[in-house]
Amino acid sequence: MSAYEVALNDMRSWVKTPEVIDMYAGVGSIGMSMPYRHLISVELDSAANIQALVNAKNNKNIQVILSESERALQYINGEATLIVDPPRAGLHRKVIAKITDVSPPLIAYLSCDPATQARDVAIILETGKYEVKFARGYNFFPATPHIESLIILKLK
Repeated sequence: MSAYEVALNDMRSWVKTPEVIDMYAGVGSIGMSMPYRHLISVELDSAANIQALVNAKNNKNIQVILSESERALQYINGEATLIVDPPRAGLHRKVIAKITDVSPPLIAYLSCDPATQARDVAIILETGKYEVKFARGYNFFPATPHIESLIILKLK
């Protein structure tokens, strides 16, 4: 099993809500691998978004949105699991503000930059609403110094 599959399995074990929101979704492979009754996949890159539409073809339970995550805040709510896999810069400040405002029950934060992930998670934890339930690093790219990091935040 690849490190990516291990990360997906780790995430999948925490996702319990029927609705999943996948921000910074890329081609949708993370969100589409989760258990859901309804999935909203948000991605800015048009080529990745087109591939997400292909991946979601014939699945009426997946809604693919072409947008910057910070412009699609209306999809983040207090009922759905939120998956985020942002670029190295981390979460946009508007996304963090929306998270702290509506308090999704579970946040699965996968990151290619553990430093920006730690910064973002610290801001979310400062609200006192969440606790870290799981954290693990993954070596997706063994020939490089890069490590992926997954943190699961659960509403208290």
